Amino acid sequence: MKSQRSPRNDGFTLVELMIVVLILGALVLIAIPVVRTSAAKARSTTCLANRTITERAEYLFQLETGSPSASIAELITTNYMKAIPQCPSKGVYVWQEPKSNGVRTLACSIHYAEGLKSLFSSNFTDMTGLTPLMGKWSIVNGKLVPSYTDAQNRISFGSKDWKDYNLSVTANLTSGSGYGVYYRADGAANISGYCFQFDPGLGNKFVVRTVTAGKESGPLKTVSMPKGFNIYRVDHKIEVSVVGTHQIIKVDGLVVMEFDDATFSSGSAGLRTWNQSKAAFDDLAVDPVLGK
Repeated sequence: MKSQRSPRNDGFTLVELMIVVLILGALVLIAIPVVRTSAAKARSTTCLANRTITERAEYLFQLETGSPSASIAELITTNYMKAIPQCPSKGVYVWQEPKSNGVRTLACSIHYAEGLKSLFSSNFTDMTGLTPLMGKWSIVNGKLVPSYTDAQNRISFGSKDWKDYNLSVTANLTSGSGYGVYYRADGAANISGYCFQFDPGLGNKFVVRTVTAGKESGPLKTVSMPKGFNIYRVDHKIEVSVVGTHQIIKVDGLVVMEFDDATFSSGSAGLRTWNQSKAAFDDLAVDPVLGK
């Protein structure tokens, strides 16, 4: 009589389990890119829908009024839209120049930005577009550096017609009282406009002032720097966003001030140092934003 092999009842072997794990791992690696691609496509589709709805509302507004809307806010207040559109990938929406038929296209800085250009940018290979107003400014190793022997250094860039924009610059303070970023300014030697100040000389403060004919007001807004904040010999990214009367100041990506003020409604931008402060600036950009 032939012997019969007893049925196996001891489960998977170690080798079989390892094969299963490897197969599952391979399936996960395949699935992750698919999921990411699907999510990105979904965000792009949502953004396209937002722009299409906004463009349709703008077309109807122009058709009925005979002129473009002043802003998307006007489309809302006149009941052509219900809310400000938001790109799900945090892209910036901005109207492009009208086509020959007068129809405007809404661009997105991430999903569709044909023809969308920065208002101004510089990586400081030279002084193109920069207008020194006070003191001496020069390019040193690809950075914009003011003289530290002058009591005041001011430089301007951009157009006095700028209204709503995002400004960003990387700044490094080596020593001294601080540096400032002008916005919505007039570009005159005795400058008028807003100035955000990175101001250890005031007791380690972030400050916004209005400036009229070169004379500073008392602080419009003041916030203390965080405890342990590295002030000197460290790059800090400064961002200023102005839309209508609303202003947002960020340092290293974190909002340090958010407020409304209507003193200045438009203007160029600039940089400053004072009290023989040593500083260097890099990666300057000014981009248009969607008005509210």
